[in-house]
Amino acid sequence: MGRPAEPSQSTSSELRHAMLSVYYQTLGRQFEIRGAPSVLLPPEVRPMSLGDALAVLAPSKPRLREALWRTIQNVPAIVPDESKSIQAYPTEIFPYIELERLKRLIELRQKYRSGANVFAAALIACRDDDFPQFNSLIELLPKSTKDGSANFSDAMSYLIGQGAPDYLRNLGQTPADEQRLRQQITKIEAEVGCSIQDFVEQLADVAAFEAVMSTPATADRSETGNSSTAIRVYPMLSVVRQDTSNLVTSATVTTIVKGVFRDLCKVIDPANWAVPHGVVQESYYISDPFDFSRASTVPAFGESGRDALLLNEVAEISWNGDVNEQARFHNVLNILTSVRPNGALINGDNSEETPAVGPELRQADVDYNLCRSVDSTVLWDQRAGGLRLNQGFIKLRPLGDDNWRVTMRKELQFSDRTPYENGAGWQDFGQLANYLAPATLTWWLECDTYSLGDDGSQDQSTAGTTLEPKAGQ
Repeated sequence: MGRPAEPSQSTSSELRHAMLSVYYQTLGRQFEIRGAPSVLLPPEVRPMSLGDALAVLAPSKPRLREALWRTIQNVPAIVPDESKSIQAYPTEIFPYIELERLKRLIELRQKYRSGANVFAAALIACRDDDFPQFNSLIELLPKSTKDGSANFSDAMSYLIGQGAPDYLRNLGQTPADEQRLRQQITKIEAEVGCSIQDFVEQLADVAAFEAVMSTPATADRSETGNSSTAIRVYPMLSVVRQDTSNLVTSATVTTIVKGVFRDLCKVIDPANWAVPHGVVQESYYISDPFDFSRASTVPAFGESGRDALLLNEVAEISWNGDVNEQARFHNVLNILTSVRPNGALINGDNSEETPAVGPELRQADVDYNLCRSVDSTVLWDQRAGGLRLNQGFIKLRPLGDDNWRVTMRKELQFSDRTPYENGAGWQDFGQLANYLAPATLTWWLECDTYSLGDDGSQDQSTAGTTLEPKAGQ
């Protein structure tokens, strides 16, 4: 069982190592890899145990909160024997969350699932162009839970400000709305990398976690600043895939965020990707891929047009608290940003029929790919290049009432640093970065996700903001 860390001054490399360890220990239930030895690592670079990682993170409340959510999220909400629900959770988290609070969280996770299946079935009926069933399920939704019991409609009210039946009714008011909604549900599944059923279940879990962890007992005004104006971050799900034939790894992270459109655009701007204790150490625009001086003029976010901007990016990954035991990658990326009117109801569709809309009914996109892999260092090995693939996107889509879906996807492939020297599988140190890529890439994207809640303080920039509970919670 992990123990709270003794008061100490943790270094940036230790924090990065600790967070990588949390992702390494918890990602196993979220994706399946056949044939790729991504979890068979030699002792020299094996991450910390979950208990040790939490102990390092304990002095930082926002980062501990991030780690607890990441761990709890990977425990099934419904277990066969409800009397043993507590036993399903790792004992390493017990020193950092009160028993009664954990029991309440388990209870809410189960209750918020009540009605979630009906809500998801309604969206599936819409996606499959069965609107009579869609409307019937809307009427069935209030009857799918016991009166007076917490349910998925409460979860929707907590996150978005509307109960589940009202939210669905507002989505499909006209035939044109119905067809646009149908297209956008399909697009959501493609973007987030999972079914709409999984998406809805994660909504329920997010609401349960925030409702329990944001009570006055854990809210800390010194860390969140003015809670009425802070951006609120609800991390939802991560989908990780690795191609076993070439070790190309793709990670997609989806988050619900409450905030003002212009503030969120400022955060997802690639020039602001660098955050303290995060993976990206430097990010700024340059004019030439071989000249790393800052560009003298840069178009405003969303106004780059068809011409790609050049971003200088330096990223660091830690496998140990020792500053010599980490990886560093220096790259130049091609960047395209856009801000467009939002013509759809839940996801955005830039069709020719898009009506004129107000400033808060917009959508933003960031697309990027690798222009140049400058140099890299992995452990003791330093050389030119290091990345063969680095591409992805960020999509900011409105949900209503200042709530947004932020989906980030990143695909990476590291070069084999020792193609003729090591054995196959986990003995191949040349493929070390690719073996660590699933956990590292997910953490990389979620660092960017948590930075959406940055209020300007150094430690807050990579952690979720503490939320005010809504009335009745």
